[in-house]
Amino acid sequence: MVLKFSFFGYQGREKIIGKINKTIEVHRQNGASIEGNGVLGRLLEEESLPDDAVADFIINLLFAGNETTTKTMLFAVYFLTQCPRAMKQLLVYITTILDIFSLYVYLVHKTLSFGDFRDFYI
Repeated sequence: MVLKFSFFGYQGREKIIGKINKTIEVHRQNGASIEGNGVLGRLLEEESLPDDAVADFIINLLFAGNETTTKTMLFAVYFLTQCPRAMKQLLVYITTILDIFSLYVYLVHKTLSFGDFRDFYI
């Protein structure tokens, strides 16, 4: 969904999309030989996304704006579902963090009880 806040803003967006599409065309003509493929190269080589979705993703990375966080999170979830190795690494990381947090909560609860504070006066 494209929000047209102003005619000039929309023209600017169209100009940027044109440059991204030109870069996509050059990338496809030259193949993977472009040095430093980066995000655009990875999107084109590893995903089967239409060009307008790729351009929208690149714009969202470049400029903070309408629903940027939502779209970025959506793409992160999408890419994780497409890359089992990354998903496994993330799950190991999250599990480790949760284990450490659970241990912390257990230790705090075990070592501090209400009885430790009942003789304190405020």
